[in-house]
Amino acid sequence: MIFLKFLSPVIALTVLIHGPLRSQDMQHYIRLPATFHDALIFLEPVSEEGDTLSFFVDTASGTRLYESSVNRLGLTTTSAIIQGQQQTAAFLPPFDTTNYIPLPLVTDGLLPVRDDDRMPSHHEVIMGRGDSPLPGRDGVLGSTWFASRCWRINFREESMFVISSDPKEPPEEMDSETALPLAFFEEGDRRQYHFAHLNVVIAGDTLPMVLKTGSNIILSDEAQDALNHPDPLLPAGL
Repeated sequence: MIFLKFLSPVIALTVLIHGPLRSQDMQHYIRLPATFHDALIFLEPVSEEGDTLSFFVDTASGTRLYESSVNRLGLTTTSAIIQGQQQTAAFLPPFDTTNYIPLPLVTDGLLPVRDDDRMPSHHEVIMGRGDSPLPGRDGVLGSTWFASRCWRINFREESMFVISSDPKEPPEEMDSETALPLAFFEEGDRRQYHFAHLNVVIAGDTLPMVLKTGSNIILSDEAQDALNHPDPLLPAGL
């Protein structure tokens, strides 16, 4: 069961993204340590040892943990098959219960590890290198991290919640909201990708759209000057 719910146009939404659940560790919504910068979402959990991690959140991106963070935190890596490919991966450290994020279910808790030199160019702008004005430099929480859980993201209130139990209907908190169906690419009864999409009707034309919380436009120097925009990152909305 998949729903996209709007509390008000574009500003606030709730997403239920369901798949086979492997744990029932939560029965109620848990607020996540989220910060918002121009509609972009960042999560900053704190480990039991007191280390703060910082992730960029993008529903339509790949999940990754950067090698520099693995080294900084002293995490142990392993070789695992993730989405049909042999990859170097690592578990996140145990988190403090008041600054917690869940582990990905569909990859058995593992996050693929990427060398910092393999950071995509647009992530370099968003997360920066060295002294960045934005958080998020430890990695990206993408589609496989979102898969198989129920999420509530409210852009107006700048809050994010998760619930991992499997409600057969939207939780009571959502009863006053309007539901829109989301879909995923499937072959037979198997989901091939965890990118949620929906159809949007504009001027009579139906356009398929991907739900992407990390939408952004990277401006050239000339575009920054023309728009009088202070930095190269221009959020593009959902």
